[in-house]
Amino acid sequence: MTAPTYKTEGTKKYTCTNCGETKTETIAKLVCTEHVWDAGVVVTAPTYTSTGTKKYTCENCGETKTETIAKLVCTDHAWDAGVVVTAPTYTSTGTKKYTCENCGETKTDIIGKIGCTNHAWDAGVIVTAPTYTNTGTKKYTCENCGETKTETIATLVCTNHAWDAGVVTKQPTYKTEGTRKYTCTNCGETKTETIAKLVCMTHAWDNGTVTKKATYTATGVRKYTCKTCGAAKQVTIARLKLAKVTVKSAQQAGAIKLTWNKASGASGYKIYRRTAKGRYVCIKTVKSGTTSYVDKTVKSGNRYYYCVKAYNGNVLSGYTEASILYIKAPVVTVRKSAQGVKLSWKKSAGAKKYIVYRKTPTGKYRAVKTVTAKTLSWTDKTAKKGQTYYYIVKAVNNKTYSAASPQKRIKR
Repeated sequence: MTAPTYKTEGTKKYTCTNCGETKTETIAKLVCTEHVWDAGVVVTAPTYTSTGTKKYTCENCGETKTETIAKLVCTDHAWDAGVVVTAPTYTSTGTKKYTCENCGETKTDIIGKIGCTNHAWDAGVIVTAPTYTNTGTKKYTCENCGETKTETIATLVCTNHAWDAGVVTKQPTYKTEGTRKYTCTNCGETKTETIAKLVCMTHAWDNGTVTKKATYTATGVRKYTCKTCGAAKQVTIARLKLAKVTVKSAQQAGAIKLTWNKASGASGYKIYRRTAKGRYVCIKTVKSGTTSYVDKTVKSGNRYYYCVKAYNGNVLSGYTEASILYIKAPVVTVRKSAQGVKLSWKKSAGAKKYIVYRKTPTGKYRAVKTVTAKTLSWTDKTAKKGQTYYYIVKAVNNKTYSAASPQKRIKR
């Protein structure tokens, strides 16, 4: 603060970087490294009780020095009790001056510092303020001896967290939840919250997997899974249906023959029959490999209705109906007569006419005569002698033809 010179001292001020306390020290005058002393001047002449002094002055810097001129020699000093020059404190030593009672010579002894046995700490100064994340420090100074101590100040307690907007640490998907991490902007504490799964607004269903096959007696189940979110749904598969059976009927000698299409999955077929005024009655059940049946319990002149139903367990298929008027094939006898070949037959109930067919061994049957229902015989007068012929007769009712009678062979 004050620069020294050759003749005057300077001063220097220090500040504690922790607490800001200051102290001032004296800066010695500039030193003249090569004094040029004058001859000196006796200031005080020595005696037996006191020394004398001689003052010298540097001709360069003006500095003076005083040299003692020895007293007259005292060979046995008699020191007094001494006088405290500087009292000791808790922080610095003191001094005590002794004087020879004979010659007046003095000596100085150092008095030790006072020991502080019970510190008196001040209120302390905060060196580092605590935060929510770091501890602080506080410095205390003893008011007696100046000794210091440092104590830790606990971190601040956050009683009302100020959470930030959060950071997604795991993205949610359609199948799994996500997580978001929040941090308190005051103390740095964190918390984690669950983010709900994504909601699939429009499912993209796959083609599905059959988990239970449908049968003819029970429904099945198909499971569909959303390709986006994995959600699943189940849809009922309708029971299998047996194909509709279409039946056809035809005249046969002494019977009606039924034929029908094969229905996939059928365990068998049930054959039903009724008359015009009756109800369907099952007259026969056959195995799945059978697609025809001959009904021999029919009576000539009656109209019959048939249907065939495929079945599997208790499941029956759809069906069509076939209607047929049964006319019994005539029973024919042939013999030679003077006029030709005579044919006779028994009446077939329901017939409105009869048609006679003839052929040669190498030919085909051709109708040669049609007679009314009341006519039960006919003579073929066109048959040639020595020629072999074959005859059949069919009973007819409008467009319904009976089966052909058993073929008869005769040579005229």
